Order: sequence, then C-alpha cells, then structure tokens
Amino acid sequence: MAIALVFTVCNSAPVLGATDFSYLSPTRLEELKTAPANSALGAAREQAIADADAVLEEGKTHSVTFQTPQGRPHEDWTPNDFYSMGPYWWPNPDTEDGLPYVHRDGRVNPEFREANDRHAFQDLVRDVSAVGLAYALTDDEKYAEHAVKLLRVWFLDEETKMNPHMRYAQAIPGRSTGRGIGIIDTSRNAFLVDKIRLLRGSESYTSDVEADLISWYEEYLDWLIEHPQGQSEAAMGNNHGTSYDVQILSIGRFVGRDDWAREWIETVTKERFDDQIEDDGRMPAELRRTRSWNYTTGNLRHLTNLCIIAERLGIDLFHYPSAESPAFKAALDFALPYVDRPDDWPYEQIVGWDAPTARMPHIVTAAASVYGDDKYKEAIEKFDWEVTSASEYIIARDE
Repeated sequence: MAIALVFTVCNSAPVLGATDFSYLSPTRLEELKTAPANSALGAAREQAIADADAVLEEGKTHSVTFQTPQGRPHEDWTPNDFYSMGPYWWPNPDTEDGLPYVHRDGRVNPEFREANDRHAFQDLVRDVSAVGLAYALTDDEKYAEHAVKLLRVWFLDEETKMNPHMRYAQAIPGRSTGRGIGIIDTSRNAFLVDKIRLLRGSESYTSDVEADLISWYEEYLDWLIEHPQGQSEAAMGNNHGTSYDVQILSIGRFVGRDDWAREWIETVTKERFDDQIEDDGRMPAELRRTRSWNYTTGNLRHLTNLCIIAERLGIDLFHYPSAESPAFKAALDFALPYVDRPDDWPYEQIVGWDAPTARMPHIVTAAASVYGDDKYKEAIEKFDWEVTSASEYIIARDE
C-alpha cells in the first residue's frame, strides 16, 4: 500500500469554548443531560455521575513514571518515556535465558500486564472521561478540577509527564526495544481529546492549560507522522492502520489541523477502505488472526469512528466508494449475522465472544442512522442496544 506520509501542516489552536468534537455528539450530550430521571438515559446519566464520584474518592493520578520496567529497555530510555511489551511474545523454550522471545498469536503473556504504561494510559483515559463527562452533565467544578489534575500529571508536570513519542512501545525482549506497532497502545487518545473538550468553560481548564496540552499534542502528532516508527504503523494494512488514522485525525482536529486531516482522509484513509474490505465485506487481515472476531469487531469500530470523523469534516466515508456499494456497510453486513451465533463463525476465535461483541452497539447505531436499513434497527431492539452507557451513547453521529 503506497502512502504519502509527510504532509505540510499548519498549527492553529482551536478557540477556547468551542464544541467542535471529532465524534462526540453535542445533541446526544444534551439529551443525556436533560433526560428524565426515570428513563434509561436518566439512569445512564446517574451511573456516569456515580462513576465520576468513585474516581474523585479514589483520588488516584497516573503517569509513565509510576511504573518501572524490568531492566533498562534501552540506554537512552528514561522514566518519562512510554514503555510497553508486545502482548503475544513469550520466553523462548529452546534457550537458557528465554531470549529471543517467540510469538504466540492471540495468547497474552502475563508479563505484558506488569510495569506496562499501556494500562496506566487506559486508566488515565477512563478517569478523565468519567470526570470530564460528569462536569459536562452537572457543571460542578470539582470534576473539572480533578480532570485537569490528571492531565497535568500525565502530560505537563516536569517530573511525571510523558515524553511525546512511543519509541519504546511494544518492545520484544531479545528482538526489539520498541516498534511502530506499539502506537496502538495510545489509540485511546482519540477518545481523550474529545473528553478534554468537555472541560472548556470550566475555571480549572484555563487557556494556559489548553495551550500547553495543544503544544504537547502537536509535538506528539509530528512524531507520529514523521518518525520511522510512526510511518511503519501508518503503512499497516489492518486494524493498526485504521486505529492509527483514528488517533492522528482526532489529535489533528484537537490542535487545529483540519485541512491536513481532510487531505489525509482523501489520500490515505480512503485507500484503507479499498485495501482492507473485500466486496463481500470480509476483512482478510483480521480474519486470519486467532482472535478473528475480536479483530473484526475492533476494526469495524475503527472504521465507524473514521466515518464519523470524516463526516464532521465534510467527507462522506459512510457511502465510500459509492452510495450503491459502501465498503463500511459491506463489512458490517458480513459480521452482523454472527452476533448471537458464535458457533457458526467460520474463523478461529480462541477467546470469549461477549467482550468483542460489546463493540457492536456503537457500530450498528451509526449504521442505522445512515442507511435506514431495518435490520440494523431490529438488531438494536433485539439486543437492547439503545442505551448501553452514557459514555457510549454520546459517541455518535450528530444528526
């Protein structure tokens, strides 16, 4: 897949207080905020506030400096550098020291969960999302104050901030000190920057805080685009490529690079749809994995979010390459019949079915709002996918 990886970019910060989200829906946020207490949305709102209160009560912050990997990943590594290990790599049974590690697709080495900044970052996104949403729902400054505290510790404070690169992500003992494939470990930046936007207008989220965060993300985005590890991830022809696009486009929008984002979608993202999705909707790069249902639903979620991000920029990926044969719809239609028929899935799936299936409400809800196909509406009713959680409800097209 040929990709032009370096674009001319221009930096301009968004206006403080703007609500130009990448894929959160301001309409749905308002629905959530004003829903009657005795409704499903009202219950979801109260649960979201309870989740935020739990974050406040715990009072925990997160940083790459709070975990220490075994040994020194590289002579240039510092505690402020993000570190993670490839999940499917295991000690070599044929060598005395276990090196170099060997690959076992889909089988997670327990070492992956130890001293791993990936999980710390996921916890950061979870907590900022919880208190950020609670602030948007209640206008209570205590939630915004804690969100800013969390952001300062991870991104801004000199002693604890993460350096804006991923050089040591998904390392493999005995093989690699870091790989471009590890960029997926911060894929939730796409969610985080939209949740940060929810803080605009609070007393705690000042213009200085936003300027500092934008500066950090600008440097990180430049690294993602220009560094060889970023370019290798951009060239991936599977879920890593689509996840990469979701992350860089969301960050690009956060730092004000909308024109660049449109150019990327037209020249790179559309090519991903062409290359990854067969005419019958199969995504071969995902189906050949040992967790084929996980990777199929995961990539469908990435594709959904790419369609929503593009729509906010005036580009229609929901009907790409044509209104008669949209690739995204074909991919969804291939997967949807198997939601409650795991035994009929004709591909390898070595882990459970329910967790990856939980991604489907967001995907199908978006499709129902675009295509008007009865089978999507029927699936939403059959599986009770109308309101799964407050945080999921607001990630949607803004109709």
